[in-house]
Formats: sequence, structure tokens, C-alpha cells
Amino acid sequence: MRLKTSFIALASAVALFSCGGGSSSSSTTNNNNNSGQSSNNKTFRIQAVYEDSCGNESPVTQASLIIHGSDFSNEQIISANANGVMTYSTSASTRDVSIVMPDIIEVAGVNPIEVVTTLEQPMVDAGKIRYYTSDSSQCECRTLNFDAVASARASDYPIFGALGGVDGYSSSSNLGQYNYTQVSQCKPISGNYGAISSMISFDNPDEAFGAFMPSASTDYFVVDQTLVGSQVSINTDEANSKQAATYTGRDSHFRNYAFGYDDTPLYAFDHDDADYYRVTAYNFEDIYGIEGVDRADVFYLNAMNSEDINQTFDLPLTAIDYMELAQLLNGDQPNYDLSHYSGFDFISMTVSARSANGRLFDWYMRAPTSGQLPSIENLDTNAFIPDSTVESLIDTVNFRIGIYGYQGISSYNDYLAKLSTNDGSPATRVSSDWNNYFGSRLSLTMSNVDLSPLKPLASVVKVKYNQPLVSKPSNNRALN
Repeated sequence: MRLKTSFIALASAVALFSCGGGSSSSSTTNNNNNSGQSSNNKTFRIQAVYEDSCGNESPVTQASLIIHGSDFSNEQIISANANGVMTYSTSASTRDVSIVMPDIIEVAGVNPIEVVTTLEQPMVDAGKIRYYTSDSSQCECRTLNFDAVASARASDYPIFGALGGVDGYSSSSNLGQYNYTQVSQCKPISGNYGAISSMISFDNPDEAFGAFMPSASTDYFVVDQTLVGSQVSINTDEANSKQAATYTGRDSHFRNYAFGYDDTPLYAFDHDDADYYRVTAYNFEDIYGIEGVDRADVFYLNAMNSEDINQTFDLPLTAIDYMELAQLLNGDQPNYDLSHYSGFDFISMTVSARSANGRLFDWYMRAPTSGQLPSIENLDTNAFIPDSTVESLIDTVNFRIGIYGYQGISSYNDYLAKLSTNDGSPATRVSSDWNNYFGSRLSLTMSNVDLSPLKPLASVVKVKYNQPLVSKPSNNRALN
């Protein structure tokens, strides 16, 4: 797919807020995963793996590594080996690269693809890149039914109840309890079922109770909520929403919320299997008045991981001018500079195209907070998914541009250098490098996008406003 004549080109061609405010490439395929060795060469290595819906990992044997030329065309395409590994040797210290990974599950007869682009990628061992799929063919699932009972508040109706460690459930409440049915939980065929957590909260007085079950019976059972929740203290603007969760390994438990202007307490639960806690302040602002855009919003986030929940977490949200982010989608001026936003390490640009049956194409790019945007119209993905097929199936396209940072990371180069050793373990997540994550992003969703390659880029989509833009807080959204 020549991105200049596809939806990706919209990211650089869209005339955002334009009223009143606002080449061919050549490629070679190298199946030997090696562009030639010399004593001065550096080697870039990365392994692409699938992770299915229950955590099984397998190599993406059809993955490809694209080495980009100075004009961002496909200078070289390197195929993965049987282990999903791709390597490239060069005398350069950094190169612009993209990883292309096809989905396992077809959508409308084609395998969707995900493209992850990194500008100025250091030529080092970059570890693993994961493609999360909804495939469950190697999973074993079960259904549970149980009641979570808070004996200490047997005469009171709860105001909130939730489960963790499960894939779905139905619930109802009664005096002092929540009743759960059709609780779905899956595991790898050769593995064990994970832990399940439950929590119930009350008001007058404010209290929360929970239970953590490393194993659960398939027969109906009753579990008493013997854990007592500790109230979490977050210092942030009262308009911001808040979330608290307790993590065991990679799994989130006891997740609960307080939306903007809501003084409902947040709770965390200390238990023997708790590794760390995550507390988050966030906000959504919906934007109205943009012609041709079905939905637009700005999202702000500040999250902290800690092993110590008994403290006050200062989580201010950094105000970002979303018009500055919009200009990066405009593409009229390839040079950009967002470095005046102190503490941020990188920008991220995303384009996602979906059909009525599911996603077809996802493109992600990370880049420094200042520099020159690449000529992304020269990125050619036609060898991986046919241009005409995708264009005939697209229903909606979502564009996102954001700026992100970690308190313990000093720059884009520092971020990329440390990313390859980030194993996602609890110890890494609470380390000084990675324990505080923050960011802001603009999102635009459009439908009825005409992607005909016969149309000039400027006429593919016009995104403009014909009245003053209005942004309104949206204070009742939960984080995934």
C-alpha cells in the first residue's frame, strides 16, 4: 500500500482547522536477515512475538523489518526467521525502522497488519515487540458463579463491586453482597488459571472490603470479603478522574474509580501476593465544532507505580495546547518542536483503520519531541496488505497524536536505550526510571473517508471548523 494514496497519508495531508485557526520507492528483500558484516558494523536485532488472549507467546514468523531511506521509502525489507527474529547490520548508530506484523485472525478475508515505526532507532538488541491478538485457539476457559459477601456490612447495600483477573461477568447486588454469574476466565492449555479478586465498597461510613483468591472452585461458592481496603490519597485538581489498582505480576486487581468532582474514596488492598500499586489521575475533554470529524477528544494522564500505598501521590496533569498537536497531523510544516513542554520524552502518532468486522491496519510511530517528521507518504505497505482491498473495506479512521514522558527518563535517546531492557516485571515498573508515566494526546475519528488514489491529497479530507471550537470535560469515563 502506497501510503500517499491511502489512509496513512491523511495524517500528513489533513488540513486540520484550516479555516480561521488552524515518490516512488524501491525495496529489496533480504531473507538472510543480514545486510553484511564488518568489524565496524553495529547490529540491530528484534524479535516479534504474538501474545494471545490468555498469554500464550509464539513467534511472528511472517513479520518484516523495514529499513527506511532518507526519504522514508523502503530501502530494505528483512523477513523474520522461524523464531520471529530480524537482524540488520550497519555502520550507522541509528536508523529509521518499521516492524510489520500480520494478525493471525482474518477480517473480511484479509489478515490485518500492525506497523510500528521508530525514528532514530539505536542499532542494538531491542528485545521483543509484542502483537496482542484476540486468538483463543490455544486457550482453555471456564465459567464460575459465586457470591462475594461483606459480613461486616451485612445490613447495608454496597455502592460498588468489581472483579479482577477475569475476562467477563454479570453481576447484581443485594444487602452486604455482590452476586456474580457467568464469570469467564481463560488460561493457556498447558498452564494454570490465574487469581481472581473481588471488592465491595460502601458509604455511610466509607469502607471497602475484598478477597484475593489464588485458586477458585468451578462449583458455586461464597467468599467472604476479609481484606479491608485502605483509602488512597491523590493530590490533583478536583476536576480530574482518579483510579487505583493493586497489581500481582502483570495482572490488575481491585481496580476502582472516582470520576471528576466526585469525592468517593479510592481504595487499595494489601495482601500477600500484591507486588505494587498503581494510582492514576486523568481527564478527557470532548471537542466539538470540527467539520468532518465524528468524534474528537483530548486525553491527559499521570500515573504512578509504587510499593508504598501509604502516602499522598502528587499527580498534576500538564496542560497541552491541542492545536500544537493538531499541527503535526496537518503535515504542512515537517519541522516541529514540542520540547518546551518540560519532562516529556517522545511523541507518538497513530493511525488506525477499521472495517465493520474489526481493525484492518494500525500504524504507530514514536519520535523525538522535536525534529522533522518523515515523509510518511513514502512508506509502502502494499506488499503486506493490498491497497485496493483495504480501501474498499474501511469504515472509520482514527488519528492520534500525543506527547509522553517518564519522570526517570531524561530524553528520547535515553528512553530508547532503556526500553530494550524493560521486561515489564513488577521490579522494573516500580523502578525510578519507569514508575511515573504521564502524557497528553489528541484523538480524531472520521468515517466516510474517500481514499481514492485518483484524488489529490488535499481533497481527500478537509477537517476544519466553521465556528469556535468548544471543549467540554467528560468526567465519567473509566480507563481500560
